[in-house]
Amino acid sequence: MTPTGRALVLGGRSQVGRFLLPRLLARGLQVDALSRSTPPADYPGFDRLNWVGAEETRARLTDYSHLVSAGPLSLAWDYANAMPALRVISVTSSS
Repeated sequence: MTPTGRALVLGGRSQVGRFLLPRLLARGLQVDALSRSTPPADYPGFDRLNWVGAEETRARLTDYSHLVSAGPLSLAWDYANAMPALRVISVTSSS
């Protein structure tokens, strides 16, 4: 079964995010990537990938069915608790 829905990736520029984004897109998800800094200049452009800021992300919390976090655990917890349509969550952290 191919997943459908919209994923939010916290830490889109992280080591995890850099390799994960193309894989989520290949699975058919619409992906919003949140990062504290702008996307890398050499990062390829992909259809269905949007680099978003925190304000834009908060406005879309009801739209996300998937959450992937490669950032702080507390941030993932806060976002997950505010996502009523959340079906899948994956969290990694070194903190």
